[in-house]
Amino acid sequence: MPPGINGVELAREAKRLYSGIKILLTSGNAADVLARHGAEDEFPIIGKPYRRADLAQYLRLMMREG
Repeated sequence: MPPGINGVELAREAKRLYSGIKILLTSGNAADVLARHGAEDEFPIIGKPYRRADLAQYLRLMMREG
């Protein structure tokens, strides 16, 4: 990540610029990363490490959602 920005901030800026963008965050600390940034209901997140099949399932679900 660029200095001074984290993934949640980047995701928020992307959402601001492109309202229809679909975002899936990944984190080694998925349990608390959204809470630390006040984004609990804002973005889906998958914990690291994850299997390719798990990532594919998340992406399929996201693509089905409007």
